Amino acid sequence: MLAHTYMEKVVETYLNAGEEAVRSHLQAIRSTEGHRSLMVTFMQMVRCCSESDPDGEEDWEAYARLRELEAPEPEDLLSFIAVQARMEDLRLVCEDQNHAPMVHALRLATAVRSIDLTCEVPLSDAQISQILAACDRAQFLSLRGRWSGMLEGIGQCRQLQVLDANYCGWVDVAPEIAHCSSLRMLRLKENRFQSFPAALCNIPNLEELDLDANPMQGTLPAELGNLPKFRKLNIARNRLTDLSALGRCGSLTALHVEQNPVQVWPDTLQAMEALSFSSSQVGHLLHLLSQQAHLPGLVIVLDSGQNLDLGFLGNFASLKSFEIYPAEGDLPRKPISSLAALARHKDLELLSIIGTDLDHIPSEWTALSALKKLILTHNELAALPDWLGSLRELESLYLWNNQLRDVPDAVLQMPKLRYLKLAENPIAAEAMAVIAQKVEGRVNL
Repeated sequence: MLAHTYMEKVVETYLNAGEEAVRSHLQAIRSTEGHRSLMVTFMQMVRCCSESDPDGEEDWEAYARLRELEAPEPEDLLSFIAVQARMEDLRLVCEDQNHAPMVHALRLATAVRSIDLTCEVPLSDAQISQILAACDRAQFLSLRGRWSGMLEGIGQCRQLQVLDANYCGWVDVAPEIAHCSSLRMLRLKENRFQSFPAALCNIPNLEELDLDANPMQGTLPAELGNLPKFRKLNIARNRLTDLSALGRCGSLTALHVEQNPVQVWPDTLQAMEALSFSSSQVGHLLHLLSQQAHLPGLVIVLDSGQNLDLGFLGNFASLKSFEIYPAEGDLPRKPISSLAALARHKDLELLSIIGTDLDHIPSEWTALSALKKLILTHNELAALPDWLGSLRELESLYLWNNQLRDVPDAVLQMPKLRYLKLAENPIAAEAMAVIAQKVEGRVNL
């Protein structure tokens, strides 16, 4: 009999009859080959669970003791079962092709809510299916490491609310994911999807979907519009050319589309509250942006060396959050102009401009009286104007990697300022010491 079969018998006995029945079973097989094999599998389970941290000092001490065992006894297994049954958060690692210890450990965790699984070796589709089927009690599931295939088995996770399966090598998603009726958040960043997985359109309560940095090509399926609660979609850094289906997603409020070679855009994005796109897409989006009666958040990713003229910002609804930053790994400063147009957005609370040729702060920004967080890192600022101190609501000012040599007293005296970050500026040590003295006890440097 295979070693893991003896443990399977223990698991079934515990689940169906309880701890005392397990105790009787262990007594019955004492001094047999079954007992020796069972203890081998038991220690494999303990190693598999070595990254988990039980709640409560007593359980934590029991777990720590089990990790140090060399010659386990039946009472040690019973102790493990008792702790495992109370665990709400599990972190398990599969280090070899033997996936059975992970499956057994998962099945014993009858109170589990959150599961974090790492697979360090490739497993077959059948093995992955068995592991996922044993996660049927989880509400939150995170998968890391060397997974592959189509998430077979995920349909049995009927209580699952959040699935984090980034960087796993998935090539598609099994249709059975439609049975995950409680699933509302799905993260599938940097996998290997060649096209949009059709099965995702059948998850009835899906609200948020992250497919960032997959090699998806072509078009989005029209069936996306059938998801009644769908609010957030990240399809940045793909190869999608047709996004017309998004016009059918009436509940969509947040969208990331940067770094896609889009040729066909939706006719409307009426419910949008947060939009992230590339600077090279601005021309295509001007018509859509002009339709927005309400667009609180806007992010522009700088993906070309051409000048970005922000004059278009004066033509649509008031912003509360506006961010510009370079595409990942793209370090040269990007040209930018018409920054004064931001002054129209008097409700702006977050303003972030990173990695541009910005060399001064426009005086028109004195109108941004609601500003709470200002991020101007990796630019060319040589000085800060005194009037910056008139932004009385400002709490955070991030200025690292510029050309600053000092900070005006008017800025240091802002009443609500709590964070002032000045690293990687040519500020002399003596000047920095003076700044630190002036803000001591008030501002975090």
